[in-house]
Amino acid sequence: MRRQWLMPVLLLGLLPACDSEPASTPPVVVIPGDTGPAIDMGAPPVPDAAADMAPDPTPDAAIDAALDAAPDAAPDAAPPFDDWPAPSPDGVPTPVAIDTWMRAMPPLPDDPLEVRYERGEVEWPAEGEAPDGVRWFRVGSTEDGTVDPFGITDGYVVGRVPVPPGHGVLITADRARRVYTARSLQPGDVYGHGTSLVPLLPEPGAEELIVAVEAFPQRGAPRLRLYTTPDQIVFNPADMTLPDLRVGDAEAHWLGLPVIETRGWTVGAVEARVVESEHWQASAVTHAGLPPGASTQLGFRLVPKAAWAEAEVEIPLTLEIGSPDLAHDYRRTVTLTTRPAEGPYRQTFVSPVDGSVQYYGVNPPPVVEPDGEYGLVLSLHGAGVEAIGQARAYAAKDWAYIIAPTNRRRFGFDWEEWGRFNGLATLDDAQARFGTDPTQTWLTGHSMGGHGSWHLGVTTPGRFALIGPSAGWASFETYQGEEIPDGLFGRPRAHSRTLDYISNLARRAVYIIHGGADNNVPVREGRTMFELVGAITDDIAYHEQPGAGHWWSAGIGPATDCVDWPEMFETMQNRRLDPHELDFDFRSPNPGYSADHSVVHIISAISPLEDVRVVAARDGATLRLTTENVRALDVDGAALAERGIETVEVDGVATAVTDEPLRFGEAGRKTAEIYGPFSQAFRRPFCFITPDDEADRAAAWRRVAGFWASYWQIVGNGHACGLPESRLAEARGAGYHMIRMGTAADAVMGFAGVPIEWDAGGVTVDGAHLPETVMVMVQRDDRAPVGVLVAAEGEEHLLSRLVPFSSRGGLPDYFVYSERGGRAAGFFDSDWRWDPAYALP
Repeated sequence: MRRQWLMPVLLLGLLPACDSEPASTPPVVVIPGDTGPAIDMGAPPVPDAAADMAPDPTPDAAIDAALDAAPDAAPDAAPPFDDWPAPSPDGVPTPVAIDTWMRAMPPLPDDPLEVRYERGEVEWPAEGEAPDGVRWFRVGSTEDGTVDPFGITDGYVVGRVPVPPGHGVLITADRARRVYTARSLQPGDVYGHGTSLVPLLPEPGAEELIVAVEAFPQRGAPRLRLYTTPDQIVFNPADMTLPDLRVGDAEAHWLGLPVIETRGWTVGAVEARVVESEHWQASAVTHAGLPPGASTQLGFRLVPKAAWAEAEVEIPLTLEIGSPDLAHDYRRTVTLTTRPAEGPYRQTFVSPVDGSVQYYGVNPPPVVEPDGEYGLVLSLHGAGVEAIGQARAYAAKDWAYIIAPTNRRRFGFDWEEWGRFNGLATLDDAQARFGTDPTQTWLTGHSMGGHGSWHLGVTTPGRFALIGPSAGWASFETYQGEEIPDGLFGRPRAHSRTLDYISNLARRAVYIIHGGADNNVPVREGRTMFELVGAITDDIAYHEQPGAGHWWSAGIGPATDCVDWPEMFETMQNRRLDPHELDFDFRSPNPGYSADHSVVHIISAISPLEDVRVVAARDGATLRLTTENVRALDVDGAALAERGIETVEVDGVATAVTDEPLRFGEAGRKTAEIYGPFSQAFRRPFCFITPDDEADRAAAWRRVAGFWASYWQIVGNGHACGLPESRLAEARGAGYHMIRMGTAADAVMGFAGVPIEWDAGGVTVDGAHLPETVMVMVQRDDRAPVGVLVAAEGEEHLLSRLVPFSSRGGLPDYFVYSERGGRAAGFFDSDWRWDPAYALP
């Protein structure tokens, strides 16, 4: 089988961002002593089974019973509580200095170490050349943990970590891809921010832990800092997501903090508490479960006892984690600092994408009048830039809020996939919080954020009156020459083809800014887009600053000109959005990525391999819609009635307008909310469900789940749940999407109604057995997408080479692969059935 099948998988998701420069039900918050109702952050819409789905050959009640059924096997058991060590006094792990590492130079192109390390075969090597051709030599490390010397070639280092009795081990692995021990597989931080912290599980009773680290020398020598701790739960305050405590503010806010389970044991029904103090009311947020042996972000609710009175005052805050599965509660005290009321600030919110706490920068009007009408400028930052720094690059506008979301991280997702979803979730939160006028919403961004302006603009044109990219690149293809694949692997990434969707800007204003001597994003990007978009809309302007580089200011405006360009903001003030425009031509890569425009919600498509398109034209009191590849859609009858529309005609079928949503076509079971591809299973809060038995395979599945959970926390500042199959109902009750692994996926495989099976030997697709393979798949249960990860016995490690959390890692609905490469792949049809027309080979 061709090895190039692995190209679209984006092994480890480690391609860096393209430039650099200067839910389901979220947590329910219970506040002790509060006589009012618990704070429920609200749930995203759940599709109506009767309205949006064709009859299921298996009744939903039967699906519910099968999916919720708990097996008889007990989950991986922790020792009796009496045997657990007491928590450390301050919750701070103890640093461990590693003076000597063994550096490996594997022979190229074959790497004999990767598979061994993935399987947990990690040993201390002898110096010199080994029989497998790997050359080993000793190296040291500097005071900050940087391996020295290392060099610029790929490779590994192996170290010995002394482990005190009853202790766990943690590592901050900067400029590293992966970290391996006999029981653990963890991601490093390729960007080297110095804030990640992940657990490494020693063998029970071991006095030493052998650690192997795969380096990412493209950004410098690896920096490796190790710690030991007696605590099962460890907080990582170096990576907090904080709100600004502003003078005069007495509102409750969210704080996000990575929490690490260091023993590999199940911890469910987790309470993230704020301990009552002079400044804070007590509060508790319940989370379904921590992924064993992993790091994940948890949200804490901060409720001050009074408004903050003075700026630059340090405020202690004690956080606590408790669970019936823990022998002790674990605490950590951190310090926050109050800020002035004026100027830009950080605002936090709970993301509907994964239930994590995210923040955005706010640059408010200098004076906010209670009855004032304000617009909103959504400004997207470039690679390596913090959102609050983006907000501070602008002068305050007395007519608009400037809102700067995060791309989940400073590098994040190129404002595609989870970056886009976070940008739109930020827009929703800010519009609701500040009450801005939705017709006065404009989009801009710089560099990677300039690309984000193009991407959000063409995929979500119904939200913005003007698109203003600065130093922006159009697509991976135009900027880096990266070819987006065609066919099955091209469809999950069709949204990346910006030029295919620029027709969506036909009724939008566009203002392009670029430096004439930009040495990061070539000026051809701005010039080409001006030419192409100019053929679609007359409402377009282009400013090229002569001789200017990537980040510049010419002293023309009150702030940084390359983002706060006066003429662009004057244009914004004169542009309004018609959110219910009746003349449009809207194209989308699929309903799962972008389903809504104006009065139309696209429910389902006919083919998963083609775009969907709706063209609308008003003719007096009639609205005529023409569709392509649309199986079913809803039309907002109430909005049409307000516009004087009496009749809607869709593909020649006319219906009288009422105040209710108007359904056209027969919706399949594959709807916008449950559409695929594989990544959609991770677009709402998700929980890794692993087998219960204590055999080696259960440990292997927990190892993979821990890797994926920690990876999501590091690359996406994300939250994930982890529970054994016997406690699956706890995750379902909390509204999580299920990510079923190993035998925990059998219920979904049985109800899928497709010719795909798996066993200890591999995966079988349409009668063809594919030995020694693994598979990732998205299917549906009665209400949500469900992820599936299965593997032949001994091949589970291959799943650590594939992570969905990337702007360039698109996969179809299912993908089967082995050490040799891809073996089978495909999409399911509009009723979630297997169809050879949508399958390879």
